Amino acid sequence: MATHSKAPRNLNRHWTKQQEEELLDMYGVYSFSHLSRRFGKTPYAIKCKYASLTGNWGALEAGGYVLTVFVADALGICDKTVRRWIEVYDLPATQLYKKRNDSKRRQYYISVEEFWEWAYEHKNLIVFSRVKRDVLLPEPAWLDVEIKNNKEIPPKTRQTWSKEEADQAYTWFMSGVHYKEIAEKLGRTSHGVHRKLMRMIHQKRNGVLGL
Repeated sequence: MATHSKAPRNLNRHWTKQQEEELLDMYGVYSFSHLSRRFGKTPYAIKCKYASLTGNWGALEAGGYVLTVFVADALGICDKTVRRWIEVYDLPATQLYKKRNDSKRRQYYISVEEFWEWAYEHKNLIVFSRVKRDVLLPEPAWLDVEIKNNKEIPPKTRQTWSKEEADQAYTWFMSGVHYKEIAEKLGRTSHGVHRKLMRMIHQKRNGVLGL
């Protein structure tokens, strides 16, 4: 017997003034799935409403400012990682619209042009094989080469880790990079990277310096 997913409530209703204010505060801070449940709207309806309220239509195509969630989606990573880049690696970001509450999570906007300039200097942080094309426009000329080179790196099947490789993996992980992203950066299996990281964390907690 076929089953049907339950449609969000309030799907066909108009937005209330309170909902509009909440959307401006929450957009870019919470995931689209969370916002969809919160407002009973589809992700597409939420994007359109936000664009209507802020005048932020076609920001991607115009190469203007975009939210961290859009950058994260275009790179195939989580929003937390992009925010970590802002805090730790000086990724240029600004707040175009002030929030009306005291939320600890700030709503950052990133210039596409400035992002690619930053990315060129921080290529080691990005898994280029996961980049979605024609999203963060205009794209730099060097992007094609980086994607091609990244895809040509075969996964490592050997078990031996160099100290430099292990230290780099640990540094990435502690800075907020997901272990699956680290696996792609190092050309290793995600299972192997996760196992290595857990072993390193356990050793460091117990005062073991060796790897």
